[in-house]
Amino acid sequence: MYSKIEQRGFRAQAIILAAVLLALVATSMQATGVSEGGGGPCPAGVAQPRLTSEYKSGVETALRSKEDIWGEKVLASRNGPTYDNVKGYLTPLMYVRQPVHLGPMTDTGVYYIPFGFPKELTGRGAVALHVADGSQIMSNHWNGRNLKVFVGHGDERYGACLANLKGPHLSRGYLPVLESEYKDAQGVSYRQQSFAAHIPGTDLAASFIRITASGGGKSNSATIKLREVCGRTACGLSARDNRLVRDGKTFLYFTPGAKFDGTDLTYDVKPAGHSTDAYLVRPVDAARVPRDLKAGPQSHSEARERTQSYWDRRLDGRAVVEVPEQRVNHATKALLIQNLLMAWRYSLGNSYEDFYQAESSDTVGTLGHLGFTEMYASSLADLLPLTKGRDRRNFEMGAKLLHAADYWHLTHDTPFLLKNEPTYSAFLEDLIKQNAADPNNLLERQRYSSDIARTVYGLHQIGLAQRGAQVISQVWLELGYEDRGQRYADFAAKLKEGYERAVRKSRVTLADGSLFTPVSLLDNEKPWDPITEQVLGGYWNLVSHYGFASDVYAPGGPEATETLQYVLQHGGRLLGLLRAHGSAHNNVYEVEQLKFLAANDQADQLVLSFYGKLAHGMTRDTFISGEAHNVGPILTKWPPCRGEDTCIAPSPEKGWTKDEYYRAMYLPPNSANNTSLLEALRLMLAHTPADSHGRHESLELAYFTPRGWMEQGNHITVRGLPTPFGPLTYSLTSDIDSGQVQGFVDVPDRNPAQSVSLRIRVPEGHRLSAVSVNGVPWQRFSSEEETVDLSGLSGHVSVVATYGAGSPKPRGGCAGCGRKTESTS
Repeated sequence: MYSKIEQRGFRAQAIILAAVLLALVATSMQATGVSEGGGGPCPAGVAQPRLTSEYKSGVETALRSKEDIWGEKVLASRNGPTYDNVKGYLTPLMYVRQPVHLGPMTDTGVYYIPFGFPKELTGRGAVALHVADGSQIMSNHWNGRNLKVFVGHGDERYGACLANLKGPHLSRGYLPVLESEYKDAQGVSYRQQSFAAHIPGTDLAASFIRITASGGGKSNSATIKLREVCGRTACGLSARDNRLVRDGKTFLYFTPGAKFDGTDLTYDVKPAGHSTDAYLVRPVDAARVPRDLKAGPQSHSEARERTQSYWDRRLDGRAVVEVPEQRVNHATKALLIQNLLMAWRYSLGNSYEDFYQAESSDTVGTLGHLGFTEMYASSLADLLPLTKGRDRRNFEMGAKLLHAADYWHLTHDTPFLLKNEPTYSAFLEDLIKQNAADPNNLLERQRYSSDIARTVYGLHQIGLAQRGAQVISQVWLELGYEDRGQRYADFAAKLKEGYERAVRKSRVTLADGSLFTPVSLLDNEKPWDPITEQVLGGYWNLVSHYGFASDVYAPGGPEATETLQYVLQHGGRLLGLLRAHGSAHNNVYEVEQLKFLAANDQADQLVLSFYGKLAHGMTRDTFISGEAHNVGPILTKWPPCRGEDTCIAPSPEKGWTKDEYYRAMYLPPNSANNTSLLEALRLMLAHTPADSHGRHESLELAYFTPRGWMEQGNHITVRGLPTPFGPLTYSLTSDIDSGQVQGFVDVPDRNPAQSVSLRIRVPEGHRLSAVSVNGVPWQRFSSEEETVDLSGLSGHVSVVATYGAGSPKPRGGCAGCGRKTESTS
C-alpha cells in the first residue's frame, strides 16, 4: 500500500532515482544498525539489541495467519488485554520513513517531535522539530535550517549508538520537554533536555537546550560540538556577544566558554569529577531578537516553567479523564498536546502537513468530545472551504455535514450552524442533484481515495454522505426549520434506500458464514482473502469501516456480526490493530472501526485495540505515531524501489536485514493516528450511540473499560465530559477485595437521555449480585451484562455494586462466527 503522496511525482528520471536509491540503501543500513563495516555505530563491547530467530518466526507466523493469533491469545488470558501482556509481541518504534525521492528525513533516521505553540486556536505557529535521539533540531520543516549535535571527539553524533542512549522520554511523562542520557564511545556521559518556549518579551518561539557532560571515560579530549546548517552547508555565521549571528539576525545564543571556528561551536569537556554545561537558545526563525537574552541555567529554567504553565493551562480547559494507569494518563495528555499543536493538520514538518477528509474532521471531533469544543468549532470553520477536488467532494461533504451536526449536539451552538448554513445547504443540494441524475439512485462515481485513482460507487463515500445528510437534517428539524429539515431528511431516506439496495446486490456471504461488502459497489468486487494480501484489499480494510460505522448494517444485527466475522477471520486485524498491505498496521482508520466495535458491544476487542495502539502504534515514552508502521521487516513495508511499477518488496521471510531491531513509521507525527487512542479512551468511558436517524437517545457509561481498571483500590474519574445530553461527571472506586464497587453519576440534564446505563467491568472471578442506588436496593441490573440501568433518574445518583463469586460472559468474539452457509447475495 502506498501513501497519500507516494502516488504523486514518483516517475522521476532514471538517473536521479538511481542516485536516490543508493542513498536510501545506505540510510536503511544505518537505520537498522548496520554500517559498511558491519559493526554498527556502537563501540566494541557494547551489547546491541538483536532480533532472535524466535521473534522473526513469530512475526512471520502471525502475518501469515488470517486470524489475529496474538490478539486471540491475549483475549484468552485472565482479565483480557493489558499493556503488559501486549507489549512483548513487537519491538519499539524508532525510525522514520518518507517517499524515497525525498531522501532521509533526519540524519540518523530517528523520528522527530514537534515543539511549538499554535497561533490562537488553530493557526500554524513556528515549530521546532527535535529529533528524539538528541542528534538534531530542525526549523519548521524536515529540510529546513538545522542544528546538529556531536559529542566525544567531535565526530560522534549524540545518540548514534542507540544501545548507549537512555530514553528518549518526556518530562513528567507528558510535557513537550524531551530528555535523554547518552554515553559516548569513550565512556563520557551526557544528559540533554530540550523544549520550545517563547523568547521573553516576544512571540518568537525558540528551542531551549541544555547539554551536561560528566567528565571521565577513556579520553580527556571529549567535546560538545554544535553545528548550525542552512541547507547543505554552514550558515556563514559569526560569533558576537555569545551569539551566532548573520546580517543582524541571531541564529543561536550560547553560554560562555565555547570556541567558534566559523562552522562548529565547541565546548571542551572538563576532566573526571567535574561537569560541563552547555546552554543554548535557538530561535526557530532567525530574527532580530533581544540582545540582552543570556543562555544559561536561569533563562532555561524560566523558559521551561513558561512552557509547562502554558500547556497545563491548555489541558485544564478540557474535560477531566483520570484512569488508574499512569501510562494511559500520560499518553492522553501528550497526544492532546500534539493534536492541539497540529489542530486539523494531518502532520507537521513534512509532506503530510495538509488537510485530509475525513481524517481531519475526525481529529478535531475527538478533541471536541474531550472538552475542546472551541477548538472543534474553529477547526470546522477552517476546513469548510478546503477540498481536494470535485472527484473527492462527496466524502468531504459527508464528513463536514456529519461533524457540523455532531458539534451542535455537543454544544447547541446554533449561531455556528446558521452562519454556515448556506455552505451546508449547497453541499446537500449538490448531493440531491447527483442522486437525481444517477441511474442507480446513488451519487456520481468518484475517486476511490487519494492513492487510488479509479472511480467507484464507494461504500465509504456514499455511506458517509448519506449519514451526514441524515444527521444534519435532524438538527434542522430539532431547531424548527421544518421545510429545510424535511427536504433533506427525505433526500437522506431516498439515498439510503438506493445505497442499501446497491449493498445487497454487491455483498457476498462466504462459505464460513462471514459477510464481505465491497468498497466498490456494483462492480463485482470479490472478497479479499487474506484481506491485505493485495494492495486493494489493504485499502478495503482501511476505508470500508466508514461505511460500517455509518450503520450500513444495524448494530447487533446478523449482517454486522457476519461483517465482523469477516474482518476477524480473514486477516483484517493483528493485535487489535488494522492491518495494511505490506506486513504493516495503519491506525489512522482505526477510529471508524472502533466506532463499529462499540456499536456492536465488542468490549474486549476494543480494549485490545487500545492496548495494541498504546504498545505498538506509537513510540513508547514520547507517544509519536506515523500514518503506518511496519510489523514485519522494514524493507518489506518500505523497499528502496517503492513507488515504481516494477517494484517487488521482499517477503517477510526474506526481508530481514542484519542487526535489524527497531521498527519504523511513515511521516510522523500523525494527528489522525493519535486520535485512534483518544477516541478509544472516550468510547471506553462514554458511548452515546445514535439511532438510524441520527438521534442520540442512550448514554452508556464505562461500557468498554479494561477489567484491570477496577482492581482493588483503583479509581476512574470523568468530569465535565461533553455529551449530546450535557456535561457528564461520574466516578467509580473499587473495593473489590471486599466485594464492592462504589460510584456516583451526575446525570446530564440539558437534554436528558431516554436510557442511561452503567457497566462495571471488574476482574474475573467476581459476579454482580446486588445493587443499591441512592441507598435503596435496586433491581434493574444484569449480572450477565454487568450493567446497572439508571434510566429515569436525575441529579446526583450514588451506586453501590456488590459482588459474589463467578464471572460474566466474555465480550470479545462474534456470536455466530463459524456458522456454515452456502448462500451468496
